[in-house]
Amino acid sequence: MIDHNRFQLALDLGCENQEERAIQELRALLQEGPTDEEKGWLMLYEARFLGQLLRVAEARTRLAELAGLWEKRPDHDVQIDVASALLYEMQGNLSQTLRELDRIARQYAALLKLPEFRDLYEEIQANRGRLLVDEDRVKEALPLLEETLRFERQKPGDFYYNLGYCYFMSGEWEKSERWLREALSSDLHPAIACVTHYYLGCLYYRKGSYAKAVTAFESAAEYAIQAKRPLNVIYGEMAKAYKRLGLEEESSHYTQLAKSSK
Repeated sequence: MIDHNRFQLALDLGCENQEERAIQELRALLQEGPTDEEKGWLMLYEARFLGQLLRVAEARTRLAELAGLWEKRPDHDVQIDVASALLYEMQGNLSQTLRELDRIARQYAALLKLPEFRDLYEEIQANRGRLLVDEDRVKEALPLLEETLRFERQKPGDFYYNLGYCYFMSGEWEKSERWLREALSSDLHPAIACVTHYYLGCLYYRKGSYAKAVTAFESAAEYAIQAKRPLNVIYGEMAKAYKRLGLEEESSHYTQLAKSSK
């Protein structure tokens, strides 16, 4: 029997971006004579944390070893399949990850309804919604994001951006503003902060709150510079907002910047 407190510690470390320490702890537990079932769980999470470190080849080797160890049955197969699917994203192949997760959701639909698989089900749905947004498949993503919103699990700031973006693209302005503002309460990557402020600026402009729109677009521009993203669209929107405020000199300035920026 493994020490379940140490196992939980390893999982916590992996979830706190301390994957190397988590892997060390899991490997130490493997030396303590676990049953094959317990050994499989240790190997599964080792593979997951290796994937998070972009050590994908090692992770796939570990999953192959796990497939040979565990008895082949649906409750084992679904765990291996999900871990394997997520590795495609670590290789930059987000579309393949989405295809695999869609297949898993269909193939194991009955199993994933069971209470003991609730965490895995929520992980699959949350990732499917996120990846659909990445492909700009808003109509398909929105129901999954709305379902994820009801999950008790903690959500990162970019989840709220994705939700706000989908509502924006669906013309649900009030909901979009609510969740874009919620996203800003989190520590966002500059690229996500940029587009969050940008869409908020578009919403303020639409409502006639032109001064608030300018402020939002200014923030978007600051984050765009940090993230090395193009500025021309942001500057173009700033020019329109300044024009609405009757500030022709500022509007002309940003119109020129929009034309000269990349």
